[in-house]
Amino acid sequence: MADRVKTTMTWRREDYEALKKARIELSRYLDTAIDYYKAFGMDRWDLSEGVFIHERKRMTVLSVRALESLMLQLSPSQQREAGRKIGELVKAEAKFQGKDPQTWAEYACRMTGAGRLTFEPGRVTNVNPSFTEHLVAGFLETLLGVDVEIAEGAENVHVFKVKPRSG
Repeated sequence: MADRVKTTMTWRREDYEALKKARIELSRYLDTAIDYYKAFGMDRWDLSEGVFIHERKRMTVLSVRALESLMLQLSPSQQREAGRKIGELVKAEAKFQGKDPQTWAEYACRMTGAGRLTFEPGRVTNVNPSFTEHLVAGFLETLLGVDVEIAEGAENVHVFKVKPRSG
C-alpha cells in the first residue's frame, strides 16, 4: 500500500451524502480524483480561452452523441480509415513517451472516456465504447500491426478478433 498521510477535509453535505449513498470509500474516491488531476493536468485548463492542453496536445470534450453524429457521416470504410489515422497518432505518442502502445492505448481510452480496452490472446474487447466498432477496428490494426475482424459483441461492448497481419 502506498505511503499515506492523514488530513482533515470539509465537504459540501450533498457531495458527502452522494458518496455515502453510492457506497464509495472516500480514500478510494480521492485517490481516483487525484490520479485524474495528475493525468489530465487540470491546472492547465485555460477557461478564459476555452483551451485544455494535455501533454503538448490540445484536447476537447464532446458528448458521445455529438461524436456519433460526426462518425455516422462517414461510411464504415471511412470510419476504419479514420481509426487507422488515430492509431498512428496514439502509436507515435506512445513511442515518444517510451511506452508500450498497447498499454498506452488502454490508458488513453480509459482516461478520455473512449471505453475500456481489454487485450487477450487473439481478442480485444472495448467496454462502454464512444467510437464506432469500425473506427476502433482501424485504430487497433494500426496500433498493434495486426488484422482485425469485428466479432459479435453486445450492447455497449465491441469485440474484435485479432490475427497476425497476413501478407
